[in-house]
Amino acid sequence: MLRRAHPGIVPLISDSPFSPSPSTSQAAAVGSARAKRKNRMPGLSCRFYQHKFPEVEDVVMVNVRSIAEMGAYVSLLEYNNIEGMILLSELSRRRIRSINKLIRIGRNECVVVIRVDKEK
Repeated sequence: MLRRAHPGIVPLISDSPFSPSPSTSQAAAVGSARAKRKNRMPGLSCRFYQHKFPEVEDVVMVNVRSIAEMGAYVSLLEYNNIEGMILLSELSRRRIRSINKLIRIGRNECVVVIRVDKEK
């Protein structure tokens, strides 16, 4: 049995429908605080596991970045957004008429790792 890799985003209390709406000066202050936080941590990386790369036959969550002739380029969400590729032959065993109906850019998918090339 697999657990959800990402439990979801918990909304901030200030964005709660039960809290009063912030004024424009409060919104500007929050925006500037976010910008300062972003500039303070430019090299922040997020990896869920000790290993830099996934092992063969691991189940990982990916985000589809682009679709090419050979397959789809994805970023592995649990491994600091390293790039991966899904070949078209691995997407479906049947003939693919429309790749855009099968897989869409920006969608998160759950995939199984077949091969890892650590040199690239």
